[in-house]
Amino acid sequence: YGLRVTGPDVLLEGAILDWNLILHYGAPSYYDQLSVTKPAGFVLWTDAHFMLPLKASQDSMFYFGVGPLLVYSSFKVTNGDRAMDLSALNLGLSLALGGAARFDKVVVRAEGKYFYEKQSYPGVQLSLQTPL
Repeated sequence: YGLRVTGPDVLLEGAILDWNLILHYGAPSYYDQLSVTKPAGFVLWTDAHFMLPLKASQDSMFYFGVGPLLVYSSFKVTNGDRAMDLSALNLGLSLALGGAARFDKVVVRAEGKYFYEKQSYPGVQLSLQTPL
């Protein structure tokens, strides 16, 4: 599940920013090996990109984004008779390369992302945006 807000004056006055908040319920499959019961939990990502247009027209844009990343994860696993809460808060950097196309009042966006934090990994984000 996610929320994305884009525009000037989103988090900082004047700058064109793209702010994302993404929530994933469930534990990654590698936690299954650590737990006797089914692991439970969530991961919450938030990043804010400074938008740097590479090519833009009235109804489309190709862009690069860079900005801070914050990832919080919390999982409950049972190892033997011991229940454990595994939580982590990581700060990192998020890079994005994407494109957007406007159709009337709806914007369709697709972007590839690369996250640098405790571990580095790629991601893909698809979005539909409308004005507030």
